[in-house]
Amino acid sequence: MKSVSLKSLIKRLSTLGLLPKSYFNVSNNSLPEELLALCQTLLQLKGESASVAISEKVLSTYLQCSANEKLAFFQLIHEHLTPDQTGVDNAINAYQNSRSQQDLQRLSKCAESPREELFRILNMAPHATQALINMRADLLKMLNVHPNLDVINRDLLHLFRSWFNRGFLELRRIDWNTPALVLEKLIQYESVHEIT
Repeated sequence: MKSVSLKSLIKRLSTLGLLPKSYFNVSNNSLPEELLALCQTLLQLKGESASVAISEKVLSTYLQCSANEKLAFFQLIHEHLTPDQTGVDNAINAYQNSRSQQDLQRLSKCAESPREELFRILNMAPHATQALINMRADLLKMLNVHPNLDVINRDLLHLFRSWFNRGFLELRRIDWNTPALVLEKLIQYESVHEIT
């Protein structure tokens, strides 16, 4: 899939009827709009292999975007990938009337941003976690001027906290059997104790 151009991928998805209708409302889509269309397609797909291939294309294309295109992409997913307000209101009403755990879970699911699901799907691509961390770094640089995008930052932060919690850490003794690469990184980045 890496060798397929973005235009070619979009043409294939269009032929299969997999692009969202909103994509076709714009006569000349910009790169951020094409990325949004791919992201919306990802949220509709059920097959993992297709999702991984499209996720790779989204992340590799995002890397090639200019700073203005990245900003436009964030603004588009902020605008278009939000919880369904009517669904949230209905879930709130149902929970207020029943106070049941089932309705509370429904409310929680309705209130979750589709962006979080998008980031989970994107994370299936190879090296995607680092790409998402870099994406958040780009986003953080924009927040002073565009504070409304902090909701995307919070979506990513929520996912990172669940992905990188202490339960996933594995403690290992560092000794002469430790791989050289690990030792070199420790020597390079240890800022408290000098290591030779």
